[in-house]
Amino acid sequence: GNGTPDVSLNGEDAYIEGTLEVDGNSRFDGDALFNGDLTLTQAGSENLSITNTSLTGDLVSLNPTTSNNFSAALGISPTFTSTGATTNYGINQAVSSNAVVAGASVTQTIYGIRNSVVKTGADTATGTYNLYGTYSLASNTGSTDAGTKHTIGGYFSAGGDTAGTSNAYGLYAAAGGADTNFGLYIDAVAGGSNNYALCFDCDGSWSSNTVGS
Repeated sequence: GNGTPDVSLNGEDAYIEGTLEVDGNSRFDGDALFNGDLTLTQAGSENLSITNTSLTGDLVSLNPTTSNNFSAALGISPTFTSTGATTNYGINQAVSSNAVVAGASVTQTIYGIRNSVVKTGADTATGTYNLYGTYSLASNTGSTDAGTKHTIGGYFSAGGDTAGTSNAYGLYAAAGGADTNFGLYIDAVAGGSNNYALCFDCDGSWSSNTVGS
């Protein structure tokens, strides 16, 4: 082309000003730098797969900076169109470890998902600033009066074993540092034939022989 390369070229380099189409496989043994949009159009069983058997740091790192409205570092908007029996996921993550941890006073911590949302700054605005660590919304409406629908905003389950000293928490919540702190806040519920802010022993399994505190 008759454009101007951004880097110095030698006999082993190539510069293409226009479009490059590759119908077969491409292999990059070094870094790949894209200064424009990158669009991947997949179909059927075609997927994007990233493998690293000796990972150090982040496998995928997203570090945008913006002052615009409604911006997201990662936007995922799948649309499911099946009318039959299926199970689908917006995000499906399976973290596992079968390592045998050994040694005195060895501590390990694994997070399935770890969110850290931090806001600092001496604000002078008189409005309201809302900060959510995790915001989850589930909506299941528009159906005919048939079948059974379970709509769950958040489902938490924790399982452990009795080896050593163990504790399992289905939900652990803590709050502090504000004028008013709520470890657990349950808003009023309404709109159904039966409304409960909190249901204890809903399945009837608790008895006087069950330890409760």
